[in-house]
Amino acid sequence: MVTEQAKAIGQFGDLILADLGSSYKIANRGMSVVVSPHYGFTTAESLFRIIHRVDGQPTVRVPITPANGANTLSPFIALAAR
Repeated sequence: MVTEQAKAIGQFGDLILADLGSSYKIANRGMSVVVSPHYGFTTAESLFRIIHRVDGQPTVRVPITPANGANTLSPFIALAAR
């Protein structure tokens, strides 16, 4: 996915490998739906605007160190600066 929150190309955090399935997702205020009957009145069209706000947190807060090995594991990895 491309996002505007990522760092500039070549900096730490410009490319992140993420397992988004290992995060909690919370709907903040539910969903709001607004209908505008004025848009396209002459052609019997309506305009819908749907807003659904969500928030999320990772299920693993710190990297996991396996019992047999020195390398840590994490569902979110930011590649080093290049």
